Amino acid sequence: SAQSVVHEFNTAAIKAFSKEQYAVAADKLSDAIQIDPHNPALYGNRSLALFEDGRFMEALKDAQDCLWLDPKYVAGWERKGLAMMRLGKYTLADGAFRRGLILDPSNAALKQAAADASRAILESHRAKAAEAGFPKSAKREKGKRTR
Repeated sequence: SAQSVVHEFNTAAIKAFSKEQYAVAADKLSDAIQIDPHNPALYGNRSLALFEDGRFMEALKDAQDCLWLDPKYVAGWERKGLAMMRLGKYTLADGAFRRGLILDPSNAALKQAAADASRAILESHRAKAAEAGFPKSAKREKGKRTR
């Protein structure tokens, strides 16, 4: 049956993933998706394989497809957030992690990821401020008194 073939591809993907053969795992999951294109877990798993393979844009797309199929798929929110982090989209990553936490408030991995995203947001703001020359010495503006 189609489901048993999907199961075989998924099992092969898990085996490849455990050997750190992430591209192979992604390919096996692509084969499974060809047969069962409405299975959010397959997109979620392929997102993780692509992420581990360093293909962050593709990982993000799969996480989004996973969530389009099932917005309550908690791992999808984590995968979306992780991809966003690697793409430097810290605020969007934080939002994804927090959406996942709404669904699963006790998820330790999501709590840690949200904390990491918040830290990254703060650091990127600090870096931008430093780049712009802030904080400057407290110079008075002409004609204004400071106390």
